[in-house]
Amino acid sequence: MKLLSCAFQVIFLASSRIDAVDVSGVTSMFTSPVDSAGAGGCTKNTARTNGRAAFASATAIAAAATTALSFTADARVSAEDVKKGFVSDASKRTYHEKLFLFVHYLLDHKPECITDVHREELQERNNIDKSNTSRGLRGSNVRYYMLAALKNIKPAVNGQPHNSPIKIDGEGAITYDEGRDFMRTKTSNIQVDRRVAENYLALIGSDEENTEEMVDIQTGKVSISLYQSFSTFSAIHSSISYLYKLAGVERPEQYVSSRNKLMEGMKRTTQAAKQHLGLIILEGKSVMSLQVYEKLAKRLFFRSDKEDIFCHVFLVLDWCLMKCAENCIGAKINHICFKDDALVFQFAKSKGNKTGDEFDSLHVYANPDAPWICPVLGFARGGKIREKENYCNLAKRESSRKYT
Repeated sequence: MKLLSCAFQVIFLASSRIDAVDVSGVTSMFTSPVDSAGAGGCTKNTARTNGRAAFASATAIAAAATTALSFTADARVSAEDVKKGFVSDASKRTYHEKLFLFVHYLLDHKPECITDVHREELQERNNIDKSNTSRGLRGSNVRYYMLAALKNIKPAVNGQPHNSPIKIDGEGAITYDEGRDFMRTKTSNIQVDRRVAENYLALIGSDEENTEEMVDIQTGKVSISLYQSFSTFSAIHSSISYLYKLAGVERPEQYVSSRNKLMEGMKRTTQAAKQHLGLIILEGKSVMSLQVYEKLAKRLFFRSDKEDIFCHVFLVLDWCLMKCAENCIGAKINHICFKDDALVFQFAKSKGNKTGDEFDSLHVYANPDAPWICPVLGFARGGKIREKENYCNLAKRESSRKYT
């Protein structure tokens, strides 16, 4: 009987691991002794035979389950990609774009700084891009080639050289000068009052003069060229540093020292220009006020279209969680639960916790006084999107609500 019990457990575990199992050979273990030996009862030999057959069948099923489990998709990231995971995917996209622009600059001004393996192909593609008059196709051939080259960079290990498309070591390698000259091409033209422009040009000791021909007749202002925001130069600096690290090459000390001084001076210069010319000081997106947020949420709340319901729950969760949109998009239902009176969201990593060293758990609470900004109600309505023609149509009851 112990043998039968063990066989039953093996069959149960095996059958739970595979979708379909042929159990016709083990049905004898579930039959009564009378059924097995006829009206005269079950003999010891019969029981022993049935037990052995059941155990053999169970062993075969377990082996089949193991074989079935061996056909599993390998979702492990390659070791090379793991080594390249020292920055996030979003940062990689930014760095690759900046490096593409840097290569474009080198092709036109310093083609000798591009490795021989890639220079001829890049020049040919660059000529094709220049012949394309369509704005959408401009630079596309060089971009595709560079993105593939950057993705396939292998570091220098065990005496094997790296395969960076830009020369970063050895003879003809890029220096501080190439990076500085590339940054100087990042300018923007703005219009300011003529007197303000003349005062600023005198302040920085420029020999440029604003003549009458430069004055805009309609606005009475003049156009001047300034450096772009500091964040642009910071991204260029980080992208070049990323290339060095990706290729396993140490940056020269003189290069690092000169680049750091340039970045410190650039930050002071761009901020001083904003101050003297009366430009917008803050960079990035403008802050959304609570009044604007409530207005948007309320308009979406009283709409019944599935798109509006989804936009509403996304807006409310993004506001309450105080997370980047990428974190809200990547939130999984398995990481959401209720604890006491709070709806708890768990995140393995975030922008401020990229390595996940600190467990990130955020609690959001219901807001019965203002249901249009209630995250719990919004989350519940959002779940109805998956059900065909079975979600809350609150717009039909808008007139009956006291919240207007």
